[in-house]
Amino acid sequence: MKRTGMVVGLFAWAIAIGSEAEVGIATPALPDGDVGVPYSVSLTATNGTPPYNWDWHFPGDAPYAEISEPNSFAATGVAQGWQADDNMWQMALPFDFPFFGNSYPSCWVDSNGAIWFDVDCGIAVLIDDLNTTWGDIYIDTHASWITIRWEGTYYYNTPPVSFSVTLTDDGSITMKYGSGNAYGGDIGVVSDDVVVESPFSQGGSMGYADNIVFQPLLPTDILLAGLSLSTNGVISGTPTSTYSNQVLITVVDDLGDSADRWFELVLYDDRDNDGMLDAWELQIADANPTDGIETIYDVLRDDNYDGDAFSNIEEFLLGFDPVVPGGDPLDTIEEGLELMAAALTNDFDRAYVSLIDGCFETVVAADPSNHAARVYRAASRLVNLLNHDGQDGFLEEFGFTSSWDFEVAGEFDITHAPLPDAVVDFFSTHVLPAIDASYADLEVIPTNWSGTAEISTTYFPVDETVYADIGDITGAMSALKLLRSKVLTLTAQSLNVDYEKILMPVDGPVAAITMDGLNNDWDGIPVQLIGEYNSVVEYVKGARSASSIYLLVQLRGLQNDVLGLEGDLFIGVDSSVDFEASPAWGYTNVWFSETGTNTSDMVGAYSNRTIEIEIPVPEGIEVPNVSINWLSVEYLPIGADWWMSSWEDLDSPISNPIEVVLQNHPDFMESVRSPLDLSSAKANLNEAVDLCQLANELIKSRTDSLMHFIEYDPTNEVERAEFFSRLQQVELSLDSPQPVLETNGLGEVVFEQVVHLGAFYQPAYLTRSMLPEFWEILSQPLDGSFPDPTFGGVLPDMTQYKLDEYLRRSGEMDVDGDGIPNGWEYLYCGHPTHFIAHLDDDNDGQSNFDEYISGTDPTHAASCFRAVFNVQDVGGASDIIISWDAAEGRVYDVHWSPALGQDFQLLEAGIEYPMNSYTDTLHRAASTGFYRVVVRRPGEGDWDADGLPDDWERHYLGSMDAADANMDSDGDGQDNIREYIAGTDPSDEASFFAMVDAGQVAAGFVIEWYSVPDRTYSVKWARELGESFQVCEIGIEYPQNTYTDTVHSAENERFYQVDVQKK
Repeated sequence: MKRTGMVVGLFAWAIAIGSEAEVGIATPALPDGDVGVPYSVSLTATNGTPPYNWDWHFPGDAPYAEISEPNSFAATGVAQGWQADDNMWQMALPFDFPFFGNSYPSCWVDSNGAIWFDVDCGIAVLIDDLNTTWGDIYIDTHASWITIRWEGTYYYNTPPVSFSVTLTDDGSITMKYGSGNAYGGDIGVVSDDVVVESPFSQGGSMGYADNIVFQPLLPTDILLAGLSLSTNGVISGTPTSTYSNQVLITVVDDLGDSADRWFELVLYDDRDNDGMLDAWELQIADANPTDGIETIYDVLRDDNYDGDAFSNIEEFLLGFDPVVPGGDPLDTIEEGLELMAAALTNDFDRAYVSLIDGCFETVVAADPSNHAARVYRAASRLVNLLNHDGQDGFLEEFGFTSSWDFEVAGEFDITHAPLPDAVVDFFSTHVLPAIDASYADLEVIPTNWSGTAEISTTYFPVDETVYADIGDITGAMSALKLLRSKVLTLTAQSLNVDYEKILMPVDGPVAAITMDGLNNDWDGIPVQLIGEYNSVVEYVKGARSASSIYLLVQLRGLQNDVLGLEGDLFIGVDSSVDFEASPAWGYTNVWFSETGTNTSDMVGAYSNRTIEIEIPVPEGIEVPNVSINWLSVEYLPIGADWWMSSWEDLDSPISNPIEVVLQNHPDFMESVRSPLDLSSAKANLNEAVDLCQLANELIKSRTDSLMHFIEYDPTNEVERAEFFSRLQQVELSLDSPQPVLETNGLGEVVFEQVVHLGAFYQPAYLTRSMLPEFWEILSQPLDGSFPDPTFGGVLPDMTQYKLDEYLRRSGEMDVDGDGIPNGWEYLYCGHPTHFIAHLDDDNDGQSNFDEYISGTDPTHAASCFRAVFNVQDVGGASDIIISWDAAEGRVYDVHWSPALGQDFQLLEAGIEYPMNSYTDTLHRAASTGFYRVVVRRPGEGDWDADGLPDDWERHYLGSMDAADANMDSDGDGQDNIREYIAGTDPSDEASFFAMVDAGQVAAGFVIEWYSVPDRTYSVKWARELGESFQVCEIGIEYPQNTYTDTVHSAENERFYQVDVQKK
């Protein structure tokens, strides 16, 4: 017995020794893999007690899928008295909650908006620094689910929070959000190193946001790019996609002890980045050991290993065998469409383009009357532009590179960008021929063609099949002619000048100007630059004579000494001059490119707020025209030490503080213009207009019910007629100037000899500093900012004055973003940026912006918006009449309050011009009362696209901040967008939408709320919270503010909800 006992004891002791060391993972690293190549690796463990059980997780594989549902937040549960800041309370759950593979019978509820099951293991419902001291935490528990609800505030700023989380016994997690929650918070689930963060985490306001649901997934058989991990530790499979990230591998031994470690896993599909799968290339590399092709890096895209009609990359895209000659020729429409579909639905490769083009070339050659094939070939020829080798070299000169999949990388290289002649050459030799070839295909199709080209769901990822008939094709031909016209205009005059030419021309020639620090001899010389309102520079003037160049800089009303000026000028087409002038320090320096000489003969004079300089031009340099490339001015407040001086750069029309006010340089324009190309551009524009008009008639005459690329909508006939009327004006203006009627914020304005769409031909002269921001210059054209008002001779009778007149009085552009359109600022101060919105220039108590809104004159103190009242006796009673001066394009809202300091109630909204009064019959008996009239501009838009009209935001919130909609500005529990919908005041915490009374009467149960004009109300009912609300009544209109429920009055308990909608 002893011996037996010894054996048992030794055996037990041996087991104890084996389990003393913790289980661990012995595998040092995971090998890399390749898509399409079988992969297998066996993991090994150390210590612990076998057998081992293996599992893994990786970013994005956490066992939850996040979905959203409509908001169903309800104030349920029993208050727990958990009122504190930074505290947690433990509670038992009514079931073992499954979470990340474990089960938890209890949790800790965190006042900061989370529940925790363990360290770094829990649910973030809305984590922030929260405080429930003035609220509570509520629990609503059932056998299969439990809801935990927080009511409190943000600690650092007291807006309220209200949200809940519901856990169910199947492991699902539903987060719901009520009113408040203006600043959002962290949202997601976490278990150790696996974090699933909701896209809504820290995403702004969560007031009444959609429910967020984390739905549990099956915890087994989790695939990673086609690979799986068996429970005995084997990762195997054939990778189906690339992967380059970490995976968390966990091992659990027989005693339940576990260890985990992050491993780097990389799965390649194209190590040599040539567009062909490495597994496919290996077929070629392994085919012949003696052919010198040993690795995937030896398999080249454009080689043809098997010697048939297709290159290696084409064989790969077509799915052909790379080592066996053959493969069907591409000679049907169906094959071309399949290739187009493959190009759109797969990673795009430029080799697709030549395959598609070749296929349709073959089809059309076999049957020239196959018009559908011509449509497809026309499209493929335009796309084929991207496949041209010349494009790569062209991009590289600008500092960019393009890969086989058209990924463009790099940064614009200012120093080495080519002269525009290269750009013109590329457009002329590649772009224009592609446009012409596509047009030639479409031009063959007769106007009575009854067929269609089909973009079918069979081949393309579209929701429904779309057809192109002769109407669509004619529209495409119009677009091609328009594009050709634009390209010709660019190549004729915008691109064939050096990028650094023409920023700001200097006027002249003029007589000599005296360098005396005074500017009276500059009278009559136009301003070239006007500084923005926040710039110290007021304006810059330039002039020239046959032998000198003159510059004058004037500062604003600040008391500054101008100390110096430096810059860079162009003289003619070929010469430049750099200069530095600091008269205050007795220093000047000039360098001319053509002579390579310096001169100390430059003369300068300065005084308070003014500096002027004269640059003498050496003999041999003609001065036909001068343009300023950049300027920089040095200034110093009067009485300050020299070291307090500052520089302000004037280096680009898109940089502060420059606004280009004059860029007309006829001599220079003529030297770089191609009259032949401009004449062709004009003819192409004429053709484009004619084709567009024809396409319109063809589209309107359709009788089929197919879905087309361009659909005719009879309900838009008015807009369509207006568009084609303007289009006709454009065409007529090409031959002779035409008057244009423009309707804008200033009313209906007739512009003499101006083309509405003339800006299409703006030749925006490129400079090395301007080019990356090219489109910014086009987006906000300024007064005088067009280098050539004739648009390259397309509009020969256009002048700078006529163009400026159009810009002053046309669309509602707002170059300085102050909410006041350019045209209105031009009207009253002659410049688009010189009004400051919040200032009161005429001291009448109303800001410039307020005067714009109300339609009054901001330069005339007697012109301001006012309302007056009169009492009118009506049958012994007194009506009160509120009246004002109404302005066209404005609407008015009238409010009333019994006393100052109390809330104003809306009496009437949306009173339109020419109505200018409101009669109050509701407050006849009131001995006192106060009225407020609010003026608005309807349809002013929504500048920050947050759902709140701009005038409403400015009136109540003082700004047009995109965050305003989701904020609760007055802390009353309702965000601004809901206050706008409800018609309440978002700046008054006592003004919010709510039910004010409810009670039983003989007829039923009565619900009462505050009602305002221009709103409708709906009443809903539910038996208990958590159930869906059922509609009792909808469309209740102001002034009704009560509803009597006669149907559910017998219920012992019931809940009501009142919804408000804006008409």
